[in-house]
Amino acid sequence: MIFWGSGSQLKVIINLFFKKIIHDSESIYIFDPFIQSEDIKPKFNINEKWFFSFDDLKRLPTQNFYVAIGNEYGFERYKYCQRLIKLGFKPLNLIHESTIFDQSVKFGNSFLAMPRVTIQPFTTIGNSCILNTSSTIDHECTIKDGVHIMGGCYIAGRVSIGSFSTIGSNSTILPDIKIGKNCFIGAGSVITKNISDNSIVCGVPGKFLKKSRELNLEEKLPGFY
Repeated sequence: MIFWGSGSQLKVIINLFFKKIIHDSESIYIFDPFIQSEDIKPKFNINEKWFFSFDDLKRLPTQNFYVAIGNEYGFERYKYCQRLIKLGFKPLNLIHESTIFDQSVKFGNSFLAMPRVTIQPFTTIGNSCILNTSSTIDHECTIKDGVHIMGGCYIAGRVSIGSFSTIGSNSTILPDIKIGKNCFIGAGSVITKNISDNSIVCGVPGKFLKKSRELNLEEKLPGFY
């Protein structure tokens, strides 16, 4: 199994989903393009192997993977995931046993649902999305690729959230709201109006603060180029 990334999200994922293989004889492969030395790599107390170049990664046999990149880095999470798929690796969906979701819900690949997530009927979730602890997604919502809904959020019915947007902890999005792509909603906000692309919004009710950096899908990211 390959994990891309070695930060705090990986530590949480290993603890929640992979306790049973910590002492297994099989290796877990960890790849992080920002760590180039054995001296500074994190310790996971598992039987891990590290790869410090893309060429090393390409030599691994086909296997499952998860891109362990959280926070507001949905664009990067999505890009790395799609590139690994092109290499023939198989993305994992990680859904905690306490998650409640209707059978009509549709998930993309490399999806993460943390403890006590609730997803109501007829919701569609894209690729490389994270629903963090105790978040609630009401009925008929559409969540595009690379979205991170942080802990304690409530997303009301028929809400649409564009690709690579982040909804800060304990925020509330009212029914029928449309949030554009690459938006950031500050923690504790209440969103009562539609939000245009590339916006940073915060407050009760949510108010526009400034534009975020526009994303380029052709952008080259560290590690693969």
